[in-house]
Amino acid sequence: NNIMSKRSKQSKKQGNKKQKPDSQITVVRKITSNGKTTVNENENGNLVLTPEDKKRLETVKALQAKAKQASIDAKDAKAKAIEAIQALDGSDAIKAIKQDIEARLKAQETITEKALTAYQEAKDKLQSIQSEYQALTGIDKKVKASKSKSKAGNGNGNGKFETVVKQKDDCVNVLVTHKDTKSLFEYSLYAKNGKISKEDWLKLRHGLVSQFERDTKEDNLTLRAYLSNL
Repeated sequence: NNIMSKRSKQSKKQGNKKQKPDSQITVVRKITSNGKTTVNENENGNLVLTPEDKKRLETVKALQAKAKQASIDAKDAKAKAIEAIQALDGSDAIKAIKQDIEARLKAQETITEKALTAYQEAKDKLQSIQSEYQALTGIDKKVKASKSKSKAGNGNGNGKFETVVKQKDDCVNVLVTHKDTKSLFEYSLYAKNGKISKEDWLKLRHGLVSQFERDTKEDNLTLRAYLSNL
C-alpha cells in the first residue's frame, strides 16, 4: 500500500507538471542602472511581451516605417528639385534674364567710361587754363583763406580767396573776392609792369569760359568757380 501510494503521488506530480503550460508568464524583475527596466520571461527564460509591450512595439514599428518613408520621400524630392533646377537653368526665361543683366551691366560700363572721359577732359582743360594763367601772370599757387569774418576778410562772411605771387618785377598782385549772392566774380588786378592788364585778363577769362561751355554744351559753374580762385 505504501508503494502504491508513493507511485500515485509521483504520477500526480508528473501529471501536474505536464498540465502547466510553457507560455505561462513569470514576472522577473531585472533592475538596470536607471532602476526602471522590468523584463517579462516565461519559465524557460524566453522573453514574453505583455499586451502593453506589444502595443508599444507596434507604435515603434509604425514610427520606424514613417521615418523610412520620409527618408525615401526626401530623396525623391531632392532628385526632383535637382531636375527642376537643371531644367530651369537651360530654359529660355533664364537665358533672357541673364542676357538682360549682361546688357544692363554693359550699358552701365559705357556710361561710366563716358563720365570718366568727360571728367578727364575737363580736368585737362582746367590744367591748361591754370598753366596759361600762370605763364601770363607769374602766379604759381593759390591760398584759400578762412570763410569766417575777420579783418583780412571781405566783410560779408563769404570768405576771401587770395593768390600768392612770385617776387618778380613783372608779376601782378591779384585779389579775388567770391560772393555767393552774385553769379559772376569780381577781379581787381593791379599791374606792376605786368604782362597783362585787368581788362585783358577779364577778356581772356571770359573767352576761356565761353569756349569750354561751347565744348560741353552746358553752363559750367564749376569752371567759373575755379577761375574765381585764380
